Amino acid sequence: MRALQMLAQAQEVTANNLANINTPGFKSDRLLFHAYLDRVNGENVSSVETALDINLRQGTLEETGNPFDLAIQGQGFFEVQKDGQYFLKRNGHFKLDAEGFLVDEEGANVMGTGGAIQLPALMSGNSTQATRDINIAKDGTITVNGEHYGKVNLVQVSEPQKLERRGNSYFSVPEDMPAQAFESTGEIMQGFQEAGNVNPLMELVDMTKNMRLFESQQRVMRTTDDMLAQVTTRLGKF
Repeated sequence: MRALQMLAQAQEVTANNLANINTPGFKSDRLLFHAYLDRVNGENVSSVETALDINLRQGTLEETGNPFDLAIQGQGFFEVQKDGQYFLKRNGHFKLDAEGFLVDEEGANVMGTGGAIQLPALMSGNSTQATRDINIAKDGTITVNGEHYGKVNLVQVSEPQKLERRGNSYFSVPEDMPAQAFESTGEIMQGFQEAGNVNPLMELVDMTKNMRLFESQQRVMRTTDDMLAQVTTRLGKF
């Protein structure tokens, strides 16, 4: 029964990966199984734990031409603030809200080195020419019509595999693993989006494998049930 539960969980992870195959910046998951011996009532008992492994391999960068679409070439994450909480993400599909703040699709503020990024020169009602003059350099420096408006904050963590997923786009940093200012290899590419890194062929292979293992475990349970039924019937004759 425990094996069936874990295989069902693995199938859910695979299905979620396939459902987000077209989600920009999505990082696929893989369910890992860890077997160990536990001591219960003086006896060794075999147990299994599961853990999600996040695949942080970079996806393909696709040009969009939208000046507010940003992609990271290399390591690092964008930092956003939503409802007083800070999250990290790779999906750089951003836009301006009514107050001129740079936000993501869920309305979270994109953070710069000096706080939430606001571009008043591009607020609603200003000329579209200003939009064509926005430039975000590879180091995150923002200029509009030659005027400096801050710098997009790139963040890295010491152990990215320990990040905790929050929905399909956000990651949170565990309290015992503080985020660190990103300084080196990651570069921001303006007018690009990072595609998800889901490999559909591998996911379909995993789905088929999980289904076969699930069916195998079901046969084991049916065989065990039949054996117990026979034993019960024979004991009833005595």
